[in-house]
Amino acid sequence: MRKNTWEAKQDEKTGHEKKISDLKAGIDKENALLSSLEKDLTARRRERGDLTLQYESLCASRRELFGDKNPDQEEKRLADAIDGANKAHE
Repeated sequence: MRKNTWEAKQDEKTGHEKKISDLKAGIDKENALLSSLEKDLTARRRERGDLTLQYESLCASRRELFGDKNPDQEEKRLADAIDGANKAHE
């Protein structure tokens, strides 16, 4: 009877140890994935920052060249001017 109780407790202990080992392996796997995702996030944030700086630089260059003109309005104005010149030429 004592032997059976001891064997049952040993089996229970072995089961718990296996469960602990499996949980630790799962935690290690999740930590590795988290680390990889954090590196990816850092790289993407850096890329976003670089693109934001590039965008701001291009916007400043465009403002220097064209001021605050609206491209759609300018295109319409020029098209109207061409139409007016064509009508005056006829």
